[in-house]
Amino acid sequence: MQQVTFTETEYAGKRRQIRRELFLIEVDQVVPWKGLFTQVEWRKRCMKPPSCGSSPA
Repeated sequence: MQQVTFTETEYAGKRRQIRRELFLIEVDQVVPWKGLFTQVEWRKRCMKPPSCGSSPA
């Protein structure tokens, strides 16, 4: 196993962000994830007939 130098560790923290990373950071700021997950969970629970209150046909 090769030892990591101080220069390598310093450079690893300062590397340039690629477009994909910048896009994902921007999406995280724009999308209301908590509300979206709440809606998805509600729909997932609603797919089961007893929890939705609908009677099976």
